[in-house]
Amino acid sequence: MKKRLLAALLAAAMAASLTACGGSTDSNASDSEGFKILISDDTSEGGAMADAAKRYTEETGIPVEIVEVPKDDRDTKLANMIQGKDAPALIRTDIYGAYEDQLMDLSDVISIDEFPESLHEKIQNENGELIALPIDVTVTGMIYNKTAFDEAGVSVPQSEDEIWTWDEFTEAVKKVVANSDCQYGLAFDKTQRRYQVLMYQFGASVVNNDGTAVVANSPESVEALEYFIKLHEDGVMPKSVFLGTEDPSALFKSGQLATVIQGSWKISDYSENISDFEWGVTYMPIGTQRANRLGGNFFCAIKDSGKEEQAKEFLKWFYDYDNFKIYCEKGNYMSGLNNVTPDYSVHPEMYEIFEQELAASGDAGAGDNAWDYADVVGNLLLDDVCAALNGDMTAQEAMDSFAQEVSDEMGIPLAS
Repeated sequence: MKKRLLAALLAAAMAASLTACGGSTDSNASDSEGFKILISDDTSEGGAMADAAKRYTEETGIPVEIVEVPKDDRDTKLANMIQGKDAPALIRTDIYGAYEDQLMDLSDVISIDEFPESLHEKIQNENGELIALPIDVTVTGMIYNKTAFDEAGVSVPQSEDEIWTWDEFTEAVKKVVANSDCQYGLAFDKTQRRYQVLMYQFGASVVNNDGTAVVANSPESVEALEYFIKLHEDGVMPKSVFLGTEDPSALFKSGQLATVIQGSWKISDYSENISDFEWGVTYMPIGTQRANRLGGNFFCAIKDSGKEEQAKEFLKWFYDYDNFKIYCEKGNYMSGLNNVTPDYSVHPEMYEIFEQELAASGDAGAGDNAWDYADVVGNLLLDDVCAALNGDMTAQEAMDSFAQEVSDEMGIPLAS
């Protein structure tokens, strides 16, 4: 397991390096100096964090250096910075389980009650310490080619009372493809998080809600995968995405897709880069329930970085209502704070539908959200889904394989 090995090496590097440093790092020795924030994807998302750092420096005189690296390189960069005695004070990350033992308790910075209750278990360690502060929340939704739907005479659901079932949705997009320039009815991003949305909508999950048993091979999970395979076999979804390298965003931008299931962050991208047709956001189909796979970014502070107080002071400033609202609006982010509702600069009506999807997600996948198993098992779900899609194993065999792998790696028994 490449990802698991990297996580273990990272945790070991952090523990060994920080201990050897006697609780501080050479280059971070003085609290009067500036500090570093390690981050990914800020530039591509509008530079909202760089803007926040600049505003903080202008107000306080304390320099903040944004260290931006590709997401896949973030953990390696963190380990190298720590080994070089140049630990960042803060990290903006989406996954932090690999090094949660090296994260500061931030309970004295902000109350956990300021964040959505659905995230409370995820952002605390087993001792009840607040080790990760939500920044932005990402939600999955359905984006559609409005021009193509209009040409085909198909209307999308206009309210939550009109949401399609998956079978109704499939028939609708087949009609759109037959009567427009679209070649396919639907695509997902090739990520297991996006596939998990379908799992949850069919009533399945990886672990049960209290995290005590692996249920990834339940009948509901197998049914979800069988439905996913059928969508490809019927030509509704292009096999070139999950079994190849085709980019669903590029397919949608070129007008080849009637719909695409992606995250809320795509609104900004499509607003800037689609001019040949009209597009919009509608509600995802429903299986046995409405569901979502929550994502987003978190702030974590490194123990013994020598910049602990500076990290806390920045976070207090960052989570001030006005400062946080400016950050969300700069990046068109959905807020990770309960009391902050951004005024979106592009398509606020589309964000409203994503927010309704979030509100309707309930506790579907609660165990998966509380324990991010991807920290431990990497992309095994995606691997097994692709194997089944390729015909290398049945849906039942794929989910049995995945469930056993999760059980072995996480030390959680299979459901009886």
